[in-house]
Amino acid sequence: MRDRMLQKRWVAWVSQLLGIALMITTVLVPHDMQLGNTWPYWAHGIYLSFEKVSFTFGVYLLVLPSILEVPNLAFFLLDTRFFNFTGKISFWVYLIHFMIVERVCFGEKVDFYYTPETIIPLFFAVATISLLLGFVGTLLV
Repeated sequence: MRDRMLQKRWVAWVSQLLGIALMITTVLVPHDMQLGNTWPYWAHGIYLSFEKVSFTFGVYLLVLPSILEVPNLAFFLLDTRFFNFTGKISFWVYLIHFMIVERVCFGEKVDFYYTPETIIPLFFAVATISLLLGFVGTLLV
């Protein structure tokens, strides 16, 4: 299969695009139910029976060219300076954000009840501090 994908690069691209389409379809099909539409029982049963398998197969089709080390869409998009730097910052943000959230949540001296009016500014404050410290950590290391 690897040789075929190396000879015909479009096979790798089709595999990835088909995988993305299958995953998006699996995720967006229930949106029809949220709009108030009703499904027949057989359609609902088929979706519930095959949703996990179809999503997993979509992920398989998406990562197959990368596993076989065939140049593909992911290599083309993610192998840039921007994404490499963004990956380093996001790793640092991952390492630091828990300490910041802990400090904010457990540093309260009075009872604090979360409401949408208080949690949104708190989220943006924690995200901003985490991004800044992630940027500094990336530059230091």
